[in-house]
Amino acid sequence: MPFQLSKIDIKKVQERYTARHKTHGNLPETLGWNKGRQIPRFQSLTGSFSLQNISVLDIGCGFGDLIPYLEKHGSIKSYLGIDLVPSLITDAQNIHKEEKYKFKCCDFLATEIDDSFDLVLGSGIFNFKLESGNNWDFITTTLEKAFKLSTTGISFNFLSDQVDYEKPLNYHSSPKQVLDFSYSLTKRLILRNDLMPFEFTLTLFKDQSPDRESGLFKPLVGLK
Repeated sequence: MPFQLSKIDIKKVQERYTARHKTHGNLPETLGWNKGRQIPRFQSLTGSFSLQNISVLDIGCGFGDLIPYLEKHGSIKSYLGIDLVPSLITDAQNIHKEEKYKFKCCDFLATEIDDSFDLVLGSGIFNFKLESGNNWDFITTTLEKAFKLSTTGISFNFLSDQVDYEKPLNYHSSPKQVLDFSYSLTKRLILRNDLMPFEFTLTLFKDQSPDRESGLFKPLVGLK
């Protein structure tokens, strides 16, 4: 049976972010982002893709903060944001009211999604230790499902285990382990550890066909 989050882990996530929401309101601090780090994370997640006329699935969307960034640097054709926390989804719906922006309170792994998307993105969803201890299963199952749903690629960020200190409640992933697994999905990928010393970003591309003459990967659509 494919891995799914336990009811205990879902409840803990909901309690954690609901409490933060009551304290901080619609601010990045509610989502655990310190001031000034949210935009650089968005840049790292999306910088390898063309952002023109895209369909997006945003896993762990929070307030939909990614939307204005994508619209500023490209254009959104359709957007689906999903999150486990009801109050975050309610606020996201009140903030982003255009018809092309959709939000759903659900568990990504337990929800059947029929549509495909140009990009599937997730920021910060792998950062907490699960009560079940199955963080690696959570990561691999999420990456596999996200990759299947995407037509262009996926991008997620992780806390790195290449650090001197780890907070007890945080889960720090091994870049080497994540990279090894990613090669089972595609040979065309980027692992970036140039933003912060304690965090890395993984980007996987669906098109991995090389040019027959040069042997180089074909240029990505919309990128020069």
